[in-house]
Amino acid sequence: MELRGSYRYGLVLMLTLLSTGVQMALPNTPPSWLVQALLMAATVITALFAEDATRAQWRRVGGFIGFSVIALVVAAIAGEGQTERAIVFGLSGILAVSGAVVVTRGIVGGIRIERRVTLHSVMGALTVYLLAGLIFAFAYSTMDAIAGTAVLRGLGTNQHAEEVYFSFITLTTVGYGDIAPISSAARMTSALEALFGQLYLVTIVAVIVSNVSASGRFEAKRGKQASPD
Repeated sequence: MELRGSYRYGLVLMLTLLSTGVQMALPNTPPSWLVQALLMAATVITALFAEDATRAQWRRVGGFIGFSVIALVVAAIAGEGQTERAIVFGLSGILAVSGAVVVTRGIVGGIRIERRVTLHSVMGALTVYLLAGLIFAFAYSTMDAIAGTAVLRGLGTNQHAEEVYFSFITLTTVGYGDIAPISSAARMTSALEALFGQLYLVTIVAVIVSNVSASGRFEAKRGKQASPD
C-alpha cells in the first residue's frame, strides 16, 4: 500500500530544530516568547499534515491550537509579568506535548501501513526526542514563573535560553554542573528527564534504527530472489 505523501517527518524535524535554535538564540522578551510559541504551533500543524489526520483529529487539535495562539498573542502583548510568562510557557509546553503525541501516533501508523521501519520513522523518533527536551524546558520556565523565583541555580540574563540548554544537557545525561536544580519540583523533574532520555535512546531509537537496517537487508534479499538468473 503506497503512502500518499504522509508519515514523512523531515519538515517536522526541521521545524523542531529551528524552534530549539530560536529559543536558544533570541532574547528573553515577550516578542521572542511569541515567536517560539508560534513555531511550536506550526510544528504541530505540520505533524498533523504528515500524519494525514482525519477531520475529527483536525477539529480537536486545531481548535486547541487556535485558542492557544490567541492566548499567546494576548499574553505576549500584556508584558513580562510572571503570569504572562506562565501562560506563554505553559501553553507552549502543551503544544509541544501535542506535537510529540501526534508524531508518535504517526510513527506507529506508518509502520503498521508499510509493515517496515523507514528513514521517516527514524526522523519521527528524533523529532519526539527533541520535543521532549523542549517540553521539559517549558516545564522549568513554567515552574519558575509560578514560583516567582528561580528553580535552577546558575542561570544568566537570558533565562529561557539557559533553561533550554539545561534541559538538553539533562536529557542527554551529560550533566556539566554549571546549572543545577534547587527546588524539589525542579530536582524531581530533572531526574525524570534524565531517566526518560536514557531509556528513550537505548530502547526506542535503538530499536527503530536497528530495524531500518534489517528492513534494508530484507528488501535487498527479496529483490535478489525476485530477479531472473
